[in-house]
Amino acid sequence: MSGVAVVERGESALVLAGAMRRPHPSEFLPPDAEDVYVLGVSLVTPPDRWVRGWNERAGDRTARVAVVTTAERERDVGDGVTVATVSEASDLTGLGIQVSNFVEATPDDADVLVSFDSLTVLLQYVDLQSVYRFINLLTTRLEGVGARTVVFFDPQTADDQSVATIRSVFSTVVEDPADAELL
Repeated sequence: MSGVAVVERGESALVLAGAMRRPHPSEFLPPDAEDVYVLGVSLVTPPDRWVRGWNERAGDRTARVAVVTTAERERDVGDGVTVATVSEASDLTGLGIQVSNFVEATPDDADVLVSFDSLTVLLQYVDLQSVYRFINLLTTRLEGVGARTVVFFDPQTADDQSVATIRSVFSTVVEDPADAELL
């Protein structure tokens, strides 16, 4: 594992990095994490590529993998992987429902990691205040059930006030993880 901070159960981390500097979500797990239930909310990476990347880096540590994406990005990802879709990236209600469905379908004591890729894309479709409310509600819910949450955001795409607003939601902020194993 690289120098990226471990996200403990019930914590949320905002990763401030551009697409080319983004560490893999598995790096935020402790080295001894096993049987992890993983949900990738991927508005950027096609689901088949997201799952392949996860399996290459951490597939042996996984109990179940699922991906939430938009309908136009849906692709066959193989057996044993659930792909849920929302009509479009701006469908915050649909995204929230899909994340809740995944969490509710996991055992109560499960180690859950939710990776959200990316707020940068979401802010292209939805205003800052709506994204703030959505992420605040989502992280609060996920922290409440003991899930680990890792959310990616490119700070170069927003003004300082917007970045500060988004930062305020998270228990941990990782800035420019230069020594991370990149995606």
